Amino acid sequence: MRRISGKVEVSDNTHRPEGVYVWLQGFDIGTFTDQDGEFEIILPSSAQNSGGGAGILNLYYYLANYKLAKTELTVRNGEFIFANGEINDKGELHRPKFIPRILNISTVLTPSTAKTDTSIFMKVEVVLSSETDSVNVFYPRETFIGPNKLIAPLFVKNLQTGTAFYVEATLVGINQEDLITIERGRPFVRTMLLSMDKGVLSEGQYEIIPYLRVSQPEVPAELLNNLIEDIDSFGLDYLSVPFFRTSGVLSVMKGGGGEGGN
Repeated sequence: MRRISGKVEVSDNTHRPEGVYVWLQGFDIGTFTDQDGEFEIILPSSAQNSGGGAGILNLYYYLANYKLAKTELTVRNGEFIFANGEINDKGELHRPKFIPRILNISTVLTPSTAKTDTSIFMKVEVVLSSETDSVNVFYPRETFIGPNKLIAPLFVKNLQTGTAFYVEATLVGINQEDLITIERGRPFVRTMLLSMDKGVLSEGQYEIIPYLRVSQPEVPAELLNNLIEDIDSFGLDYLSVPFFRTSGVLSVMKGGGGEGGN
């Protein structure tokens, strides 16, 4: 059988399990779960002839701020051999694969509404809290895109169209680090001030997204290479890396001559 399917569940109830990246080692095949957390992987028919990828391979389940999970699979002559207790003889996971969150990323905007005919000025608070003993995070105060330095970079993503751009913010406070160890019960908070001229944002819903990386050395480099060209470089393709974040949504309404964003 060349097909395997299953379902993924995540440890919090605020997100549908949509967008988890499921990747098969050896064959370098990946897919994203649908809104119900379901997925399907099909081996290419050419693998039967070549015998490529034979042996015990891992099927990985990846969200950047959740613990990496995996299922061991046996492949022989380009087909799955279901001798694993997690898989039935139809190529289906016996039960949903559960992946726990290790880092909660919450963004609080004050205010969280604005109007199209006025400038936008808001406070952005990013709260990082560990749901394990500790988690290491790279959260740079500044970065580069080409020769240009960006201070406190943030992404602004239109939730209707999916288009995005990046902006600079102003850091509030001093003595903050780029490499942070976050321990359970001791959240880390970064506060920034963000301003945008009127007319930059049209009417709609926008997610304000921080730029950070969660340390998970066990994630295969080949998996990441399917998602982003260079995980260590800043750019819009960072948004291709799957995270589950909470809040951080700015509602922009059509202006009518009144004061907006206050």
